[in-house]
Amino acid sequence: MRPDSLARALNLCTISDSTEAVLLLSDCLALLPEHSRTDLQAAEALDYLGLRETGDTDRFDLVLVAIPPGRDELLAGTQAIVTLASSVCRMLVLLSDDASADSLELPINGVRLGPEQFSQLPELIDRTLSPAAGDKGDAPTDAEPARTAKHRNRLAALLQRLPGRRIRQAGQAPFNGAPAAGLAAALARPNAVVAFQGLSGGVGTTTLAVNLAQCLAARLPQDTVCLIDLNLQFGVAGSYLGLPENSRIMDAYRNPGALDEVSFEHCLTACGRNFLIFSAPELILPWDALSREDVANMIGLARKVASKVVIDLPHAVLDWTRSVYDASDATVLVATRQISSVRNARPLRALMHDNGISTRNIIYALNRVPTAPSDAWAVELASIEAGLDAQVAHFFPEGGAEVAQACDIGVPLAKAAADTPLASELQRLVRRVKSLQSNHQVASVV
Repeated sequence: MRPDSLARALNLCTISDSTEAVLLLSDCLALLPEHSRTDLQAAEALDYLGLRETGDTDRFDLVLVAIPPGRDELLAGTQAIVTLASSVCRMLVLLSDDASADSLELPINGVRLGPEQFSQLPELIDRTLSPAAGDKGDAPTDAEPARTAKHRNRLAALLQRLPGRRIRQAGQAPFNGAPAAGLAAALARPNAVVAFQGLSGGVGTTTLAVNLAQCLAARLPQDTVCLIDLNLQFGVAGSYLGLPENSRIMDAYRNPGALDEVSFEHCLTACGRNFLIFSAPELILPWDALSREDVANMIGLARKVASKVVIDLPHAVLDWTRSVYDASDATVLVATRQISSVRNARPLRALMHDNGISTRNIIYALNRVPTAPSDAWAVELASIEAGLDAQVAHFFPEGGAEVAQACDIGVPLAKAAADTPLASELQRLVRRVKSLQSNHQVASVV
């Protein structure tokens, strides 16, 4: 979206009913520009939207309604939500890759997008919500279908009997990280560098970095992926892939300033035709074994041999961490639902601010999201985002015991447990990267 498309941040609302729906939403939210957001569960949407329709509050610019596949029983309720939501927004987008959603009647300000069409969302917003598009949706028009008005009349009577609920308000301040990028967009860039850092120990950062890198290499054969494990003391990225130790890694760390293209390539272990790994050293090293210059040089060398570089960082913040932040197209700060990882986000951001480190490419991800969230999930997510003082851009679902077992035996998740929710989400993310790359290639040819 062009910077002048809107004179203010987008005011949007999301409606979902499950983790699968939240994952659909996360793919779209990563593409959106600066925005404030209200997140609703499907069960509370009619209540809230009805109160908003009869109140004096401003209309939403955009409402995103997500429907996961295989949920035919939700369609009747979704029709009511879609009809009412259209009356309180300028544009409504139904997100679904399920053909059964075709039976829904979309209002005149509504459109349906499947996952393969999500990349069209920024252009659609730009065309529909820019000042040039005017406020044509601010009031019902004579062209509005009569059936839509009928749905509204029935809903109005129903809403009179519904009790009020406290609705979570999210993103009251502009998003602090990567407002128009997202992880997929960062990975789609030429010579992309993406770093993963846990906000505390044990949040699954290495699992995400290793399996995302492996999935990128497997599904994007035209690209070469290089995974760098910068945990100098307890790095296990190579072990998660079942790789033997490379003695030349220790040689490189004994004199990192002398690392050049030839010696760097000797340190790489191939894991397939287009997947290279720079493992952690076999011995525990002091954190100052590397300097800022050494790390910057290492990343530069990786970019010469690979079109995508994934870096697994320790959860410690070191003198040379800045070199990674500065070189990365996106730094993914990984949290879980535990308070320890959430509370660490603020001092880290304060440290970055005090040292003049840009937070523009920071992305917050929540790992181990429950696949069957409770009724309190919306409130819990609101508390997490309040603790982070930022919106969560990406959600990775709980993988269960199979994920830990795959790591222990040194087999990538895509091979050991491809049907787990986490493996499916990583594959979805890489499909998004592939789609964005295809769009970039077409645009460059045109």
